[in-house]
Amino acid sequence: MIKTLFIFFILSFVVNAYGQSMPDVLGVWCSGKKDCKVQLYQNGKTIEGKVVWLLEDRDEDGKLLLDHRSNQPLVGLKILWDAIYNPATDYFENGIAYVKGHEFCGKFKLNDDGTLSVTGYICSLKFLHKTDTWTREKN
Repeated sequence: MIKTLFIFFILSFVVNAYGQSMPDVLGVWCSGKKDCKVQLYQNGKTIEGKVVWLLEDRDEDGKLLLDHRSNQPLVGLKILWDAIYNPATDYFENGIAYVKGHEFCGKFKLNDDGTLSVTGYICSLKFLHKTDTWTREKN
């Protein structure tokens, strides 16, 4: 009987640990500096993100700012891909972020207060990282 209870306890722990649903991070988020808004959306099993608003989206001549690598407007540009939720850490991990022509690794987590902690780093140097706190935009 004790052995059966022990097995039941272990199985329920494993099911709870791996059966956790992914936190709801989908939607539009505003950066900590309030100069950029990013829409997070699901693509299969991964989370991706694209710029939907910039405080300064035009140059001094009124022309849309373009990404210098792709020559596409910054608004609408996909800047995050491949982020996968890890229920063991409660982070969306292994994401690739595109910032000003460079790719970085990153992760993010939905905090208890409803904000999003976004951490980016040089992929080979995880100790050189920067974290920003994003707030969800109201519909």
